[in-house]
Amino acid sequence: MAAARVLEASASVVLICGLPGSGKSTLASSMASRLAEQQRGHDDSSDEQRQLYSHVVLIDYDDIANRIAVSEQLAVDSSVPTADDEASNSNTAFDDTDLLAWRESRKMALTKLEDELTSFFEAQSESNISNQSNNLLVILDDNFHLRSMRRDVYKVCQKVVASSTEEKNESDAGRNARRIGFSLVLVDTPLEICLQRNATRQGKACVPEGTIRNMAASFERPETDTKDYMKKFELNSIAVDASQKTSTDDVYDANEERICSCLRQSLDNPVVPPQKEVGIDPEVLQKQREQTLSNLIHRADRLLRTMVGAVGRADKTMGRTANEARKCILQRVRDDNVLSGDSDDGMYEAVIVEQFKTYLVENGGDKVRADSELLSVIDIAYQGLK
Repeated sequence: MAAARVLEASASVVLICGLPGSGKSTLASSMASRLAEQQRGHDDSSDEQRQLYSHVVLIDYDDIANRIAVSEQLAVDSSVPTADDEASNSNTAFDDTDLLAWRESRKMALTKLEDELTSFFEAQSESNISNQSNNLLVILDDNFHLRSMRRDVYKVCQKVVASSTEEKNESDAGRNARRIGFSLVLVDTPLEICLQRNATRQGKACVPEGTIRNMAASFERPETDTKDYMKKFELNSIAVDASQKTSTDDVYDANEERICSCLRQSLDNPVVPPQKEVGIDPEVLQKQREQTLSNLIHRADRLLRTMVGAVGRADKTMGRTANEARKCILQRVRDDNVLSGDSDDGMYEAVIVEQFKTYLVENGGDKVRADSELLSVIDIAYQGLK
């Protein structure tokens, strides 16, 4: 098994998640630099079990959002800001440009992940070098407080694996197979410590306290012992404590063995593509899909109307946004773009709830992110339907 891993190109995708001020970005940066140094031979570790990576990529959602916000602001101002302008702008409140940048950063990060994975595997399939380790590590740094956000990353991994499965032929199967490990590291720092650290930051680096508290209230923690199909993609997860860190490398040093073990285990349980129906008459299958879609639309509409009503009763000003979320998600259902494969009642409705909450967070501005009770209202309404 060990020899096969050396000869087989593989990729590990790890999400570093946690609240603002938790230390997640510090950990992600330290992890990226340390693992890159080990591959270059600058690290004196002799642990033969450690996975070495020929490529290490860090995707920082905040960095992407900041660059988008700057470019959008430049487009509005039609001029390059001076140092004095930048100092002045760094202290302004969050605005629509920041919200737009936040939304776009999520799309761009997923696109970059797909590009990195696809380019890496394509390069390996074209290479004649098969006697050395060719392994990619992609580290994604974001809050990832909702499971749907993490699932979006997993779906990109599934897409890349599926594209290989569809294209490979039997004679080339061993060489072209795309092996991707998916794992999560939750930086589990107490809320009050996160708030204290955040308060020391300047300008827009200082996240509104209400936003952090709301995020903490709605944080969906990875579950490693669950039998729930909806959560099984997060089984390769660990939590680390960054509350006592004193330097940039402290958290990684203290948890290096656990993190590396988690990465190895994720490759032992790699991402698999969505299941597809086989051996069914196309006409019968189409009729089944049409009937299923009709049922799903009805179920989704009933659930969404319940949640829209709950949101409207809790905060009338959010009624329009909630109804827009309902229309958007129903269109996704009609486009068959909500679930791949099984449409079990509990699983399907849980995804609808996730997407509804995500839409409100992404489109409701600071009002939603500062209101920890609003998302709880949605969960209560959902539980009342069960």
